[in-house]
Amino acid sequence: MTTPRPYGGLSNDRLTALISAFNPGLNRVEGVDFTYGQPEEYADARGRNTKITLTPVPGTQYEGPEDVHYTRLPLSVLSLLPAGFVKPVLIDALPFSIHASLDAINEALGLNLIPDEVEDTVYSEEQNTYTLTAIGANSLAWLDSTYEFQVLLPGELIPLSTVIVRPTLSGLVYVQPSS
Repeated sequence: MTTPRPYGGLSNDRLTALISAFNPGLNRVEGVDFTYGQPEEYADARGRNTKITLTPVPGTQYEGPEDVHYTRLPLSVLSLLPAGFVKPVLIDALPFSIHASLDAINEALGLNLIPDEVEDTVYSEEQNTYTLTAIGANSLAWLDSTYEFQVLLPGELIPLSTVIVRPTLSGLVYVQPSS
């Protein structure tokens, strides 16, 4: 059984799906029907924190740009996930860079970040945790924020608790047959 990925998917795909979910019957496609502008800070009584302008692609049936208001999240929401959703990142060796290790980071954290969305920090020394920094100006899903993640290097023992995420199972209960 695979671990659920509540924040999986490319940021633009997740936002497009959100727009479609809130506008039933309008199945717009990014790049075909519209393009995204840059996300801007925004605040309203409902807690939404981002405004973005959708601009129709020339030749489509849509006319004029449209602003969409929604909520982006900080990377710190990853720390609120249940145990086992976020795993240590498997890194080949030190030094490593965030961009060069982004596939492993995405796999371990359950994300689909692209290089433009995160700072490319290089780490050359072993640490307890490493910092992943989102660049909010370049991300449709994430605010300027950071998340501290753990790394597993080759030769390190992998804690069994990172593989067995649900140690309490139901089932296999012996029921004494009645005679």
